[in-house]
Parts: sequence; C-alpha cells; structure tokens
Amino acid sequence: MGHNLISKMKKCFRFAVIIVFTIWARAEINYGTAQQQSSIKAWSPLPGVRLDSNLVTVPVTVSTYGRGFVKGLRSNHFEVYDEKVQQQIAFFSNDEQPASVGIMLDFSGSMAEEKIVEARRAIREFIEWSNPEDEFFLIGFNDRVHLLRDFTSSADDIASSVVFTEASGKTAVFDAVYMGIEKVKQGRHQRRALVLFSDGQDNASRYSQRALKQLVQESDVLIYCIGIFGAWESPMNLSYGWYLLDQMSKLTGGRAFAITADQPGLIVSQGPTLTTICQQVATELRCQYTLGFYPTDREEKEKWRRLKVRLKPIKGLGPLMVHFRQGYSR
Repeated sequence: MGHNLISKMKKCFRFAVIIVFTIWARAEINYGTAQQQSSIKAWSPLPGVRLDSNLVTVPVTVSTYGRGFVKGLRSNHFEVYDEKVQQQIAFFSNDEQPASVGIMLDFSGSMAEEKIVEARRAIREFIEWSNPEDEFFLIGFNDRVHLLRDFTSSADDIASSVVFTEASGKTAVFDAVYMGIEKVKQGRHQRRALVLFSDGQDNASRYSQRALKQLVQESDVLIYCIGIFGAWESPMNLSYGWYLLDQMSKLTGGRAFAITADQPGLIVSQGPTLTTICQQVATELRCQYTLGFYPTDREEKEKWRRLKVRLKPIKGLGPLMVHFRQGYSR
C-alpha cells in the first residue's frame, strides 16, 4: 500500500508540473500584443517629478494566458500599493533595457550527466535570445561555489566554461545564490537577474535558508529558477526542492519553472523543455516594465513592506497575468 501511495504521489507531481508549465511552453514568444506606442525614455521620471535615492523600483511583467507578453502599456494602466496604500507612480519605463545576468548551474551528484548536457545547450540559447547588450557571468556549484566565468557578452565564453563540468558532490544552493546576488551587484546595468538551474536540494550550504531569504528581500535582483527534477525521487524531496525554488522566485518578481525526468538521466519529452523555458526567461527580461514610487509612509524603522501591482482593465485585451516582486526592505 505504501509503495502504491508513493507511486501515485509521484504521478500527481509530474502531472501537475506538466499541466502548469505547458501553458507557458505553448506561449508564442513575441514582443507584445498591445501595440500602443510609447516613447518614454529609460530611467527618466514622469513630468514634474525628480528622482532621488528614496525611489522604490518594481520590475513588472504582463502576459496573456498562453499568448505571450504584453508590451506598449502606459503608466496610467498600472496601480501600485505599498502595504495596501496606493502610491503615486513617479517613474515609468517600458523600453527594453540591457541587464546584468548571473547564470548558476548546479553540477552536484543529484544532477545526472544528461541534465548537464541539456543545460549547457539551453544556457547558450538563453544568451543568444537575450538582449545583445546584456552581460553574463557563470557560477557552478556542488558542495562548493565556483565563479566559472566573469562578466562577458559572449555565449561562446559561457558555453566553453561548462564543457568539462561533471556531476558530483553535495549541493550548496543557498551559498550559490548568495554569491550570485553579491556578484550581480557589480554589473554595469541597473536591471539585474539570476537564472538558477538546480533541483533545489540544498545539503551543504554555510548560509541558512533564513539568511538567504533576508538577502533576497533586501536585494533588487530578479531570480528565475529552473527546477530539474527526477520522478524517481521521493515526494518529500520533490516538494521541498520545488517549494524552495518557487518561493525564492516569487519574492523577487521572477518565476520558477520545472521539468521532470522519467528515469535517471532521461529528460521527459512532455511539457516544456529546458530550451523553451530559457527562451521564455530571455524574452521576459526584454519585455518588462519598470515602475517607481516614493513611499508615502516615511517610517524610518527597517522592515519588510508588501507590494501589490494591479492592472486596470484594458479594452480589447482579456484576462492578464501580472508578475512583480512581493515586497521590499527599507
């Protein structure tokens, strides 16, 4: 009976992952279904507003259900709430901005060799789909974290750095993300993101999950997690790994994706592939809005403040999904 229960749980997990993420796999990669033209310059305030260090910026992605990303929206289409209090939007950008991006590859023992091979291919395609002005660095990790390639705009440089990586050792996910956040802050672009390839099974980090969460909350870095799971793994490990990746992404306004393998070393053919997911992430980074506001609550005490971004109804467009970071620390 116990064996049957575990088998059913595994099947349910795979089915749920495939259903949820197939929606995105079928999305047409495009640069907008709303074609309103807006020429607001990047990183400039709205008329009559001066920017200073108290400005809170919020990257926002708008997408349709299964039809791609929406561009061409204007500031008056959005509402921003800080602790449920509506804020005046002082800054707005819908221009494509280059980004500093950290790519983090898990090559611990839980990552079969075939997964590494697939990840190498996907990483190259991710860079090729990205903004030509983006810069990238590569971190590889198992029980230790290594900077495999410093900032570069070359897909060849990144690809050559993962050729000889072999899956072995334990997994220090928390340490890798911690190093990634500190490193990406050294980038030359104001838009910053991390893309993590892992199963989320941390068992070797020096940093705690609590310490990492605090750093993630305090940073202005988008985190995209691509979970690579095996259907043969225990339901508890699957659930924990996915929960960690999903929560980390949601905090920052990024997104978590998942693929599963039917048996060790074989990537499942159903649902989104690593390549498809990487194309989606690269496109999303190119299709983001940036909203900025000055908090009306001037309380000096440092605390985590919850954010909410709402989209007003837009004629001609159906239901839309809005992704944004859950809050900020000050």
